[in-house]
Amino acid sequence: MKDEQIASLHSALGKELCTFAYRFLGDFSAADDILQEVFLSLRRHPELSLGEAKPYLYRCVRNAALNWMRKEGRELRKVRPEQFIQGPADQVEARELLSAAFVELPLEQYQVAYLFVYGEFTVKEIAMTLDLEETLVAS
Repeated sequence: MKDEQIASLHSALGKELCTFAYRFLGDFSAADDILQEVFLSLRRHPELSLGEAKPYLYRCVRNAALNWMRKEGRELRKVRPEQFIQGPADQVEARELLSAAFVELPLEQYQVAYLFVYGEFTVKEIAMTLDLEETLVAS
């Protein structure tokens, strides 16, 4: 990819990708480091189209976060998405319950739900990102 395209993708997706990495790591500094590595790696993929970039970047961030955790000897962490669940002030309790339930999901379901709800991914994009069958993601 060209530098202008990479910069544009970083502007559009950088914050949400960093948040996605943080959800695994629980460490903003490590999440930012991973994000930088992933964007630098885009230079080695001139054939990647802008339409394929979002699922590809999420997959790269996910894999890099998992590799970092293995290297550091850390366990996977699922961060509660309270700050991202929005709604009327009188529904605070419902939002807290939803947030608590979200992190109790098994990892694969957590990732699917996160990408669907917060990443606004389609079933096809989630399947590409997590290397799953579309029928499994849809169920």
